[in-house]
Amino acid sequence: MLEITTTAEGKIDHEATIGISAPNDAVRDAFEAIWRIAGLPAGDLSRNPDGTYQAAHATQAWESYAATREWRAVLTAAKERG
Repeated sequence: MLEITTTAEGKIDHEATIGISAPNDAVRDAFEAIWRIAGLPAGDLSRNPDGTYQAAHATQAWESYAATREWRAVLTAAKERG
């Protein structure tokens, strides 16, 4: 969810905030734990500077897991990985 507050006369107020809801660290930790339990390589969990995973199948699994909290999303990634 994107939250933008306070703009005035074409200028951004110094006290304005732009907040983007970031996934909870506990959710990411749970995802990574499930990933490892599923037997997928820990190296696939390497992240880009923006927090996305470098491995496309890990990114896809993360997006699905973050939205649903469904552990089967990780197993789907394992199948797609081959």
